[in-house]
Amino acid sequence: LTARRNSLAPDVCILIFRLVAAAYILGVDAHCVSHGPAFDFGFFTIWSYTLLGLYFALAAAATTLHLRRGGAGASARDVEFCDTAAAGGGRAPVEAAEARASWELRLGRLNQVVFSTVAAAALMLDVTLWGVLYPVDHTPGHPGELNFCSYNMHAVNLIWVVTELYLNNIQIRLNDLALALWWVLIYGIFTILRVALNPSSRSCLTQSGPQCESDSSRKYLVWPYFFMDTAKPLVLVWFLGLLVLFSLAYLAMWRFSRCLKPLAPLYEQQPDAVLDQA
Repeated sequence: LTARRNSLAPDVCILIFRLVAAAYILGVDAHCVSHGPAFDFGFFTIWSYTLLGLYFALAAAATTLHLRRGGAGASARDVEFCDTAAAGGGRAPVEAAEARASWELRLGRLNQVVFSTVAAAALMLDVTLWGVLYPVDHTPGHPGELNFCSYNMHAVNLIWVVTELYLNNIQIRLNDLALALWWVLIYGIFTILRVALNPSSRSCLTQSGPQCESDSSRKYLVWPYFFMDTAKPLVLVWFLGLLVLFSLAYLAMWRFSRCLKPLAPLYEQQPDAVLDQA
């Protein structure tokens, strides 16, 4: 999770970038949902934008730990320390160093999966809004798309992702697509449970009616997207299409990362190497 060796950003610079990104994204997130968090957090866009901010916070924490351990030479010093302690019969220091390395490895691996997920989500959301929803929206002035929150969540978000991808040593792994898809599945399960547990919308699981119409002016939300309406006969087809679209976005970001980082096969074969980048 440190700066790329062939980039111009040393570890301190990427730490500053991540701290700024986390503060900005989470600040925008709080501003955009402040008038109706229960309503706004029903949308996949808000979920993914919040996860992007949390990623930068976690990545900044990982970089801070890396710098506190002394930077690139920390891993070698830990090994030397363990060898010395073992030679002297001291098992406790060895276990402490191993526990620290294991914890940092888990944090690095978590950040790798989260970053891969938010990268695919950002691309999918941006392409969907500007390539599909914006052209078919005939509302004068396009207030739903042309506003501060939309610009940040459907344009600037991808700039953050691409900049981070260029600066860091994290490799998007093709095998992690199976893990990233859980982000979409969890959102779908959450949406169905939210509708089912609300007495005023429970009937919308099997039938349509006035009570199933969302109203942004009243911050009343049932189905955030028409294709998630379980009363529609093709809901499973639509949701499978969403999974396919997310997978295509993931593959596009994976391919883009391979173009930026030609040494990708090393990381594909050795995911534990993330420890050295944490």
